[in-house]
Amino acid sequence: MGIYIADNLLAFTVGGAKLDTNLNLNPGTYKTTVQEWDNCGGSDRVTLTINVSNQAAVNVAAPANNSNVGSPVQYVATASTSCAKGVSAMGIYTGDNVLAYTVNSASLNTLLYLNPGAYNTMVQSWDNCGGSARTPIAIKVGGVSQPGVQVSSPANNATVSSPVHFTATATSTCSNGVAAMGIYPAAGQLAYVVNGASLDTNLSLNPGSYTVIVQEWDHCGGAAKTPVAINVGGGGGSPGLPSPNLRPD
Repeated sequence: MGIYIADNLLAFTVGGAKLDTNLNLNPGTYKTTVQEWDNCGGSDRVTLTINVSNQAAVNVAAPANNSNVGSPVQYVATASTSCAKGVSAMGIYTGDNVLAYTVNSASLNTLLYLNPGAYNTMVQSWDNCGGSARTPIAIKVGGVSQPGVQVSSPANNATVSSPVHFTATATSTCSNGVAAMGIYPAAGQLAYVVNGASLDTNLSLNPGSYTVIVQEWDHCGGAAKTPVAINVGGGGGSPGLPSPNLRPD
């Protein structure tokens, strides 16, 4: 038996009376033919017309479409593709043909400093098969973000499943900037800490209600925090919590 993906283009053959295979085809429309040859010199065929699409997508977690934001604007996004070689890069356009940021990865988490105004931004991915995908994000930048902790995910008073995805950024009046950020799922329980002015992590939390504190520490000895009330409805193990006295240098 064999498979033709175009006239006289035999892409696959196998001995015997059945076939079961996968063919990697570029996006497009194909008039394929599945054919059999018997041991008496005869043959038969069935024609199948198929449309192969590039199953690529860009999922933007932040900022929300049509949202009002402060600068710097945090972008958090992931990309997927049906290309067997995977995603090669992602980028952010802040205007037509204005590529403001790129990364060689299937995910991005970055801050963009934008002047006040309305933007039709675009988050785009490129895969290693020549395909791409994009998601438009319209935002209005109202000015410089106030010092403190801005939590993009989860939303306050949200019902979520475990593990819980946390994304947040921090700004400070300290001239030396933000030193670190951390997450307290309960008083005195520092479950996660990272150096820098942004975090993006998943925490496994048992079902129940939490008032989570997302905190930043700056290089001048100051700190700021934002409480986020959540209800965890799904399963998940208890987080491994470090010492309550743990604090980044």
